[in-house]
Amino acid sequence: APTLYIMLDGTGVPCVKKDMRGVKGKGGDGKARTREVKVGVVGTYRRIDRKGRPVRDPGCESHVVSPETAAEFGSLLRRLAFSRGLGSGRFRIQVVGDGADWIASIVRDAFPGADVVFTCDFYHACEHLREFLGIALPQKDVKKAFGTARAVLRRHGGASLLKHLRKRFGALPTDHPAWEKLPYFEKRKDNMRYGEYRKQGLYIGSGVVEAACRTDVARRCKQSGMHWRFHNAAAICALTARLKSRLPAA
Repeated sequence: APTLYIMLDGTGVPCVKKDMRGVKGKGGDGKARTREVKVGVVGTYRRIDRKGRPVRDPGCESHVVSPETAAEFGSLLRRLAFSRGLGSGRFRIQVVGDGADWIASIVRDAFPGADVVFTCDFYHACEHLREFLGIALPQKDVKKAFGTARAVLRRHGGASLLKHLRKRFGALPTDHPAWEKLPYFEKRKDNMRYGEYRKQGLYIGSGVVEAACRTDVARRCKQSGMHWRFHNAAAICALTARLKSRLPAA
């Protein structure tokens, strides 16, 4: 079916110390070294290749980069989606992103409705799966167990993966730290039906927006030794995204 896809992610821009004051970082020391900009891609496709992967329509994509809050960015992304056919009834709608809470809030507030397929990125899910196995097993056994569990996730989805892990690791103590990784899948299992998505010719990964993070942000703002004023970096990234969308700069 003709599909309108909306993908979104966040990426960091290295900034000067003046713009990092009061910003909390993810590292152990709590110091931030980058400021986040949000990146979105909206496009369409009407066919799939022999392996069942979507083939994007030529010249179909629009990009947007913004330093705004999730609510404001969701509004920008929604307007961009309307320009590509959202609300016309011609497309089914898929939103793809990683497991971040701000992405889920945008899907809930900016793209409400049962007709929107929200997909949690398969490759981010695999990263969390590997973290679970790295804690639950000796290092020498992780690779084989990961291959099996990854196949369950890809073919049958998040709910089946949870059953597989609980059965496979049922002997672990209830207070084992590995179990702390499972709430990620519990919370998002309804958005991890990857077997169904593949049968329907939908995306299971957010590679399109990951590439946009590189071309719209990293290639321009993450060169060696660069440290930006945040508002300047946000402006140049927004301009790059607009040019990538083949839209007028003004």
